[in-house]
Amino acid sequence: MSRIPSDHATVTSHPLAIDQVGRTSRLQVPLDPVAPLELTPGAVLSLSLSGTQRYAQLTQTLAGAPALRSAFQTRRLARVEEPTTEDNRLTDWINGADLVAGNRVVFDVLAAGHAYGLRVPGERVVYDPPARPDPDLSDIAEKFG
Repeated sequence: MSRIPSDHATVTSHPLAIDQVGRTSRLQVPLDPVAPLELTPGAVLSLSLSGTQRYAQLTQTLAGAPALRSAFQTRRLARVEEPTTEDNRLTDWINGADLVAGNRVVFDVLAAGHAYGLRVPGERVVYDPPARPDPDLSDIAEKFG
């Protein structure tokens, strides 16, 4: 897949709000306004944070809506059930952009079901999404963890 700017006609952008997970200080990005998402909870997706490639496992809010709570450097780390908070690049990105619960972000759909991006509103990003993985190889990788 070639480089794609966030303002390209093929990119669909959705404004979203950062939220807290219940009464904790942990942050999440609920994706319920994005329809259809074409992903199920537990799916690992390619997620670019302001142009930096990461991977995230889709989780759910306490109300059952799809959400992003973490992002990691590799697909393997994204699949780990209890990754360390030090590895969470989504938290690093949120803190680095001085964002807090209630702030808006933009969720860009680069390739539905595969590649997505998060950016600060007003920021123009040039994404370099990875190629879609071979489904047979992905199934084998998931089977063996």
